[in-house]
Amino acid sequence: MVNKYVEKKNVEENTTFQDLADMFVDLRILNSRDKFKRSERRTNHDHLQLLTDVEACPKISVKDLFEAERPDKPIPVRSLVIGKPGIGKSILSVHVLDLWLRNQLLHNTIHQLFHFSMRGLSALKKCSLEDLFFGGLSDDEKPSKQAIAEFFTQMNAHPTSYAIIFDGLDEAKVTQTENRAFCYYEQVDMPRLIGSILNGHTLRNVRVLVTSRPGGVTNYTTYDKTAEIHGFTRDKMTQYILQFSAANSRVQDAIERYINDNVNICSFCYIPAHLILVCRIVKARMEHDSNPGITRNSN
Repeated sequence: MVNKYVEKKNVEENTTFQDLADMFVDLRILNSRDKFKRSERRTNHDHLQLLTDVEACPKISVKDLFEAERPDKPIPVRSLVIGKPGIGKSILSVHVLDLWLRNQLLHNTIHQLFHFSMRGLSALKKCSLEDLFFGGLSDDEKPSKQAIAEFFTQMNAHPTSYAIIFDGLDEAKVTQTENRAFCYYEQVDMPRLIGSILNGHTLRNVRVLVTSRPGGVTNYTTYDKTAEIHGFTRDKMTQYILQFSAANSRVQDAIERYINDNVNICSFCYIPAHLILVCRIVKARMEHDSNPGITRNSN
């Protein structure tokens, strides 16, 4: 059971997303308090500093987030991915869903995977686990009370068969010190309920993946594995520009000139969201310049 927006319309769109996701996702494991603190202090950096930070941490794959670091270590139940705004955390969370839907990630162990946007949950004041998992369904779609009770019975009996993604922990003021377990029908403050899940009291041993900006996490010890998602290196910037321009050398050259001629712009294009915006602006300007008679609707 996943959010409907994750479903891909066709094979071509699915393949395009897969290519982009692989380009955006650059994960590096964080395994010490010093590295957590460095990631929190870093507010901006140029290409040289980015390379230094990247190489200081071992690179991992998306699958590594759900696997033990060594055979003698337990499988991580709660994993955290931190990253700056626009760096690709939400793309990562959807990428995990995409891999799972195509049986390329945990397909033998995870039978149901749930994705929650913390920005959406932040509008809730009180809710229950039942509201969390079934509140968005219409009356025709919603299971019976008996079926819902059985669902949570099975989840508690076989927790490793279920996984949850909370995307954007920093978007909601979660109570990260909550230490009480809640029943599935119990109405509580949303921040307390999510905090109880993250701390392993409610839905104990259900796999949880959390994404957040560094400042949105107050207790790293809650998580079994923590990684940071990094932005584009210079090579990846070039790769994205090539893909964006669809092999149109005129568009590609214009974007690269614009970035290379502006040091400040180049310094923040390591953030994918910024580079995407720059590419679109340059392309739109080129289209306008080549068609000066076009008038645009201000709305």
